Amino acid sequence: RGEIDIDLQGNIYIATSTSSPDFPVTNNVFQGSLSSAQDGCIIKMDNNLQTIIWSSFLGGDKDDGIYSLALDSKDNLYVSGGTCSNNFFSNINAFKPFLTDTINPDAFIVSISSDGKKVLNGTYFGSIFYDQSYFIELNKRGDIYIYGQTNADSNLLVFNANYFTSNGGQFISVFDNDLSSVIRSTVLGTGKGSPDISPTAFLVDKCNNIY
Repeated sequence: RGEIDIDLQGNIYIATSTSSPDFPVTNNVFQGSLSSAQDGCIIKMDNNLQTIIWSSFLGGDKDDGIYSLALDSKDNLYVSGGTCSNNFFSNINAFKPFLTDTINPDAFIVSISSDGKKVLNGTYFGSIFYDQSYFIELNKRGDIYIYGQTNADSNLLVFNANYFTSNGGQFISVFDNDLSSVIRSTVLGTGKGSPDISPTAFLVDKCNNIY
C-alpha cells in the first residue's frame, strides 16, 4: 500500500514502505537511515520528477508501514499506517503517546513539516488487539480523519458517535489538528469482531460527510 499526492506548487509526494537500507534519502531530514526490517518512507519530488526535494525514512525499532498521506494548507504532511515499534514518533501530549501492545500493531498518525526536517506531532491509536490505519484525510478546518481495520472488542474504539456496529472490524476516527484528542470515533462492519471490509477508498467532503 501507499499513496501519492500533489501540493499547490505542483510538487509530488509519495508515502509507502521500504526494507532497503540504501533507499535514497536526503540530508537534514528527520530520519536518515533505516531503523528496522521495514520502515515507512516519504519522498517529495519536483513536478518533472527530476529532483528529490527531500526524502526520509519513518520508523522505529520494529516493522512500520505508511499507507496513506494528506497535505494541509501549509503543505505540512500527514501520514498514517501501522506500527509495532515502541519508540515511534509520538509525543507526550499526544492522544496516545505509547504503543498499546508489543505483539499486535497499532495505527498511527504523524505530521511532518513541509521541508522534511522535523516531525511536528505524532500519536498511536488502537487497542490491545490488531489495529491499522489505511487512509487519512483532512477537512477544511484541519481535523484529521483516519479509516482502518481493528480486532478490538465491543465498542472500545467508539467515542462521541451515534452510529456504530458493536464489534465492527473497521474504524473511522477524527482527531484534532495537533493529535492531542479524538473528536469522535466509530466502528462499522458486520459485528463479527474482526475485519470484514478491505479499505480501498476514503473521502471527506466540505460538509464533513464521509464517503
